[in-house]
Amino acid sequence: MFFDSLKRKSLKRNLEKIIDKGNGPQPSSSLKNAGILLDYTAFQDVSALKQMLQDLKKGVNYEVICHVKNLKGEENLTEGKFDDKAITTQMKIKDAGLKNFVEKPFDLLISYYTSENLPLHCATALSKAKFKVGLPTAGTAVNDLVLNVPLGDVATFREELKKYLKILNRID
Repeated sequence: MFFDSLKRKSLKRNLEKIIDKGNGPQPSSSLKNAGILLDYTAFQDVSALKQMLQDLKKGVNYEVICHVKNLKGEENLTEGKFDDKAITTQMKIKDAGLKNFVEKPFDLLISYYTSENLPLHCATALSKAKFKVGLPTAGTAVNDLVLNVPLGDVATFREELKKYLKILNRID
């Protein structure tokens, strides 16, 4: 218990350092590939998010990775997955799948979670994505755009995201 608290404090401190560097959004580019970072314990409808991306732009390549509480209980999950042990207190990624995901220069990263989840915040902050969109959480500073939509309301999220991506010339 003591070590969990110490790890959380260390992760928060290192996350704040990354946020303070402030990489910000990169110049607009057409949406060709996207990543979805998901809290699987709070939202399991991965297919709705995949369909949302296809509705935004036909032919977009995407990759999904889910945070789970325990890897052993989620063998049937076909998407990439990681747990709390995937990121060290020094913000180093131990999980190969997560490391591969955050190093990809996605045109769009969708951080689809609302929980105060340090591993998800860290993964979003470490991502090399050009533009990061998320839902309102305590760690919204890691996203370039925050859409005030309830978790699970994928249709409204899609409409709001589409509206802002058009304004920012990221989709037609």
